[in-house]
Amino acid sequence: MRRAAGACPASSLFTRRCRSSPPSSNRCRRCSRASCPTPTSFCSSTRTSASRRSRRAGSRTSSPRSRARSPSISSYRTSRPRSTLRSWTASASSGTSIRVASRMEGVHRMTGAAQVLDRPVARVAPWRRRGLRRAVTFYLLISPWLIGFVLLAAIPLVMAFLMSLSNYDGLNLEYVQFVGLENYLRAFTDPDAQHALGRTLLLMAVVVPFSLALQLALALLVNQRIRFTSLFRTIFYLPYVIPVVAAAWVWKIFVDPTGGLLNALLGVAGAAVNVRWLVEYPTVVLALLTIWGAAGGGMVVFLAGLQGIPAEYREAAMIDGANRLQVTRHITLPLLSPVIFFNLVTGIIATLQILVQPMLLAPGILGLSPGTVPPRDNYLYAVHAYLEIFVKQLFGYGSALLWLLFGVVLALTLVLFKTSRRWVFYGIEP
Repeated sequence: MRRAAGACPASSLFTRRCRSSPPSSNRCRRCSRASCPTPTSFCSSTRTSASRRSRRAGSRTSSPRSRARSPSISSYRTSRPRSTLRSWTASASSGTSIRVASRMEGVHRMTGAAQVLDRPVARVAPWRRRGLRRAVTFYLLISPWLIGFVLLAAIPLVMAFLMSLSNYDGLNLEYVQFVGLENYLRAFTDPDAQHALGRTLLLMAVVVPFSLALQLALALLVNQRIRFTSLFRTIFYLPYVIPVVAAAWVWKIFVDPTGGLLNALLGVAGAAVNVRWLVEYPTVVLALLTIWGAAGGGMVVFLAGLQGIPAEYREAAMIDGANRLQVTRHITLPLLSPVIFFNLVTGIIATLQILVQPMLLAPGILGLSPGTVPPRDNYLYAVHAYLEIFVKQLFGYGSALLWLLFGVVLALTLVLFKTSRRWVFYGIEP
């Protein structure tokens, strides 16, 4: 029997053991001719180029038919898989101890498992799972607001619209009848509704411009680097956080004809005293109260806009010879146009919905109650709708009045947004 290169010089039985054991992952340790490694290890001696050439020459001269094979080796080789035998022979002929045989055996053993793993598995893509988790988290976080919006805003709006199409009186549901647009047609012909809408638009035309001017002036004042700036900001902002009821009662005491501070100041100045402001000039008092109460909130918004304007623009204008008035007109106001637009829209919406102030400023001590009726000059649109609903029990007609007010607010807002493209600048053009 011809001995393979690198095999142990032992009997055929031990040679079979050496060949049957898989080669070690590490390089085989050297062994002497007198000793043979254990059956679990595969050793190879250091070979020279001459021995390699002699083995190659012997393999070329010898014929496969003339080789004498041991029965045990022949039976062993025929019992092993052909692919494993070829891999092992290639490993021995090349003189390298690579782990081809063990790998091929592992491939044959794991053929069934590999076929199972190669089958496509129906599963959800990772990006879809992440998107689903994000969506669930998002809706869980907004669920408190969403529930509140549905219960406190969406459902009441739908009920108010359905109520405006009926003759509901707030008490008897069994006698409710569908009247269609009758309530809306009545509002267009009601003289009280027309008078109230006119007084509301007049108050808006007076209050909104003066409010914007005062808010901008206060913002420019507190934006200066002067002493006690924080104190001034607090004082100017304080009326905005005072409740409307408390502010109305303060102004009612302030303009009282007998012991009010305003009449006392007029008496010191030598003017007329004992002026009944709430009877003779109710609209003036209401306008002053509204402007005074809204000054703090608008001032903060204007101040944020002023601090967002880069100082380089004003400095460059001052270097070119512009004074403070020119800088304010040509630089500050154009860059503040988005803030002015915001305060303008919010001011119009708030003024059209004024209800509590004229009711509390009504003469007498009744305050806000169903029996309180403000003077004719302070008879605003929201006051008219309030009296129609809670005094006359005309819930259907009152709901129609409020929906018409919503239409007026929506129309004015759309007009402002449409015309804002001409005077509102949201960026600095090169």
